[in-house]
Amino acid sequence: VICSPSGTGRRADIGRPAAGKTGTADSNTDAWFVGFTPDMVAAVWIGEDTNREMRYPKIGVIGSGKAAEIWGAFMKKALAGVPARDFTVPEGVLTGVRVCTASGQLASSSCPEAQVISEKFIEGTQPTRVCSVHSHVDSIDSDWQGDPDDATIDQTDAALPTQRW
Repeated sequence: VICSPSGTGRRADIGRPAAGKTGTADSNTDAWFVGFTPDMVAAVWIGEDTNREMRYPKIGVIGSGKAAEIWGAFMKKALAGVPARDFTVPEGVLTGVRVCTASGQLASSSCPEAQVISEKFIEGTQPTRVCSVHSHVDSIDSDWQGDPDDATIDQTDAALPTQRW
């Protein structure tokens, strides 16, 4: 939620690797942001002990965006002088597994690139089946005028659903 320009935690961007989660009670009585870097974890809660809606005449409803903003300001000061570093991938975690978002299965060469993401999995939990939504399809040249049994068959990548009989 921090990296996305439209993410709910975008106000928590501190210019270094960080992750976090916003939260707001359905009745707008509480808002929070819990975030972490490789070096520190912190949480911000905004609310009223009276369980009253956080609606104020001059500023409106306070939501999780304000909690994220407070978290970001705190973390910038708390980590000042601490060199930024990336998160490390623990042993037993696979990275760069290409997954088709349409099927949740391993991406094939037929999956449109716009629907392929790179994911991380704990070893043994990664998908093992190749995408069943997009498939390699055999096609006959549409210009062929002769006997279909003599036609040349070309393998083409096509984004067609696989049919099972």
